[in-house]
Amino acid sequence: MKKLLPIIIMLLFFNISFAQKSEKELLSKYNSYIESNVEKEKWKTKYYLSNGLITIQENYYRSELRSRIEFEYDEFGNIEQKINNYNINKENENNVSNIKLVYKDSLLIRREYSFGKTENIPISMNSENQN
Repeated sequence: MKKLLPIIIMLLFFNISFAQKSEKELLSKYNSYIESNVEKEKWKTKYYLSNGLITIQENYYRSELRSRIEFEYDEFGNIEQKINNYNINKENENNVSNIKLVYKDSLLIRREYSFGKTENIPISMNSENQN
């Protein structure tokens, strides 16, 4: 009985350590997926993926495309440009957000948005974001 407890603990440890995959790893085998809004049943969002990262997000009301967002990433998988396309079926109003990413020793420490906002990244978030 005394030998059983260490074996169970080892099995639990290995199970937990191998079971934790990042969202990027989980999505890397898909090209796209659709998310339905539970509260607003007529709205759906379709995401197009490349290597587990969202490249395009399309928002639909019923079956009508309402908006589209395109994402561009840097070599670390952080968003460096976001292109919002509103009124896609009418005037194609674009809003481009360029994001300057500031790194220190390959850790993201700050995002500087083109519309003037600056976001400092806490150290604990850096370890979660870096793959």
